[in-house]
Amino acid sequence: MFFEILILLLKHFGVPLLFLWWFWKRNYKSFLDWALMALLVGAYIAFLYFTGSWYWFGYYFRYVFPVLYLITLSSVRRVRGKPFRVPFVDREKFGFFFTAFFTIIFTGLTIWAFRGTFLPAEGVPLQFPLKHGTFYVMHGGASPLLNQHYRPFPTPIQYSVDITRLLPGGTRANGLYPEDLDEYAIYGDSVFSPCNGKVVELVDSLVDMPPSEMDTSLAHVAGNHLIIQRFPPEDSIFVLLGHLMKGSFSITKGDTVVVGQYLARVGNSGFTSEPHLHIHVAKGSRKILEKGEGIPILFREHFPIRNDKFAIP
Repeated sequence: MFFEILILLLKHFGVPLLFLWWFWKRNYKSFLDWALMALLVGAYIAFLYFTGSWYWFGYYFRYVFPVLYLITLSSVRRVRGKPFRVPFVDREKFGFFFTAFFTIIFTGLTIWAFRGTFLPAEGVPLQFPLKHGTFYVMHGGASPLLNQHYRPFPTPIQYSVDITRLLPGGTRANGLYPEDLDEYAIYGDSVFSPCNGKVVELVDSLVDMPPSEMDTSLAHVAGNHLIIQRFPPEDSIFVLLGHLMKGSFSITKGDTVVVGQYLARVGNSGFTSEPHLHIHVAKGSRKILEKGEGIPILFREHFPIRNDKFAIP
């Protein structure tokens, strides 16, 4: 996990700080030289704004780099009175093409991520399944840059949403990646029914995994979970809530549930790297880990995407 954390630190802090420092201190020969650098840095900051996993380090850091970028734009004063462009000497051509290439790359990635923030199809309105806190969408949206479950081809899980709870400082845990499950703010949270319906599947036999371990068995991918067939049943819409805590269920298979009814608690069972609540909706089959048509979820008439926050009383 050390290298994964190192990569996250470089992505969220190392690269943007290096770009901002370079943009601020660089000596520009022309306005075009400055403008291209401004586009590169702006494209990366925008890419990071949409795709960053800010729950690791503090949600509010998400806004720091856009503000710093706006400040560094004042470096335009250094090109006042300079020509729009000047011919490049041979050794400067590499720098120009390097900057242009990565500007195109990060602009393209940002556009790809931004397009994933829009509702791609008619969604299913659900009540938010957690209460009493500020909750954060770890994965959600219609782009693989925003949602690890999304695929460009239809799958039952492609519009899945992964949710965690935020502490007052904007992080999801006490520490960067603690090994104690109790240090994660969402661990043990009560989960409530997001709809009226009938419980058609329920698994309650798997123990919680330590954060550094995952149950890689294909049969255990959702951990302890339940599937609700939403009323009216003729719509054939099914809702899965996954990675729940063993022994915390208040219902059994075949029970009817109503919106807001307590169901279970958030755990860390199954194929998961840390405690969170997984939810997805599919149509056509109760085997919605394998079959069915994935359907976008709407919370409060909003399509949840990565970095969304929900303050729930």
